[in-house]
Amino acid sequence: MQEKTEWELVDEASSAAGSQWRSQAGAQSQAGAAPGMKQFLRAAMGPWWRWKILGAALFTTLAVVMLAMLTGVFALVAAAGAAVAIGVGKLRQWSRRHSGALAP
Repeated sequence: MQEKTEWELVDEASSAAGSQWRSQAGAQSQAGAAPGMKQFLRAAMGPWWRWKILGAALFTTLAVVMLAMLTGVFALVAAAGAAVAIGVGKLRQWSRRHSGALAP
């Protein structure tokens, strides 16, 4: 019969952090973020993860605002072009009526 060894992983930092979890439990519940999410974000993005999230949110907001401004500029140019085209058409129609020319 073959004997299998069962391994148990023990993280010493987590036992030391246990008291830290208890002391920060009140602050975590007030902040609204789950402790697991905070630890995940810190592990994924490093010690300055809050600033990185703020920068990403700021960049996204600025990108959306710039896109809206660009769309607005294109809409204004299209509206101005349509107004000029209608004006030119009306001017040509008015000049044909008053010139008495037979050619269109």
